Amino acid sequence: MMKREVLAAKERQCSRINKEELFFNFQPMVDSRFCITGMAAELHHARCNRIINSVKDLLIPPASGTSSALESAWSFAEACSQISRWEKEEEKQDWKLSIAFHLDAVIRNYGIDFLRRILNKSQIDTSKLYLEVDEIASLPRIDCTLINGIKALRSMGVKISVNNFGTEYSSLHRLKEVPVDRITIGGEFIESIFHNKTDQLIFSNIMALAKMLKVEVLIKDINNLEQFEYFAKNQCDMLSGDVLGFRANQQEI
Repeated sequence: MMKREVLAAKERQCSRINKEELFFNFQPMVDSRFCITGMAAELHHARCNRIINSVKDLLIPPASGTSSALESAWSFAEACSQISRWEKEEEKQDWKLSIAFHLDAVIRNYGIDFLRRILNKSQIDTSKLYLEVDEIASLPRIDCTLINGIKALRSMGVKISVNNFGTEYSSLHRLKEVPVDRITIGGEFIESIFHNKTDQLIFSNIMALAKMLKVEVLIKDINNLEQFEYFAKNQCDMLSGDVLGFRANQQEI
């Protein structure tokens, strides 16, 4: 097969996934004024009724046998379609969309040209698509294939996000090693910051570093208004969590 035919065949394989098997639910991301700036997508696998929201989950083969690469490829294509639909609605046309993404598997099984083809066909503003590449934090070493893939996606306008900054291997050195557009802070750190002066100092320094590097900061796992007000006051770019009160599917949005 010619290269174009191979890419088209892979795209057809991806599109055959029934939306009743894989589907997105969405949680809002807001700014400090509580205005919705976009959505974080959680990928659900209906057959085994679980949420696929990290590389560790993606590495577990679902009941249908669909590979992690295929699930991530489907997520990428569906995210582009969703952004395209939002761009046609005045109140949603500026929304951003963030998805968990197993970049290493997609590169090795589909290639960057496959992702480029999907972006070109969708004709979306690619700066609205954020890929949460968990390998950045979970792998002890980042190889050239992954770094080159990240650079290629960023050259297309796609934003790269690193989850749970400060955990596992997502250190300051990793920010130097891998170009990213956003860091995400969440989990126990959000709970402890009100009671721990050291955590407050660390957070202040992370925010100062992010501004110097021109990297966005998303605070997730915010559970109450006190937490929301604290992080909003500290000029975080995006905030998300149960304090916003709902998750919704495509039709409900």
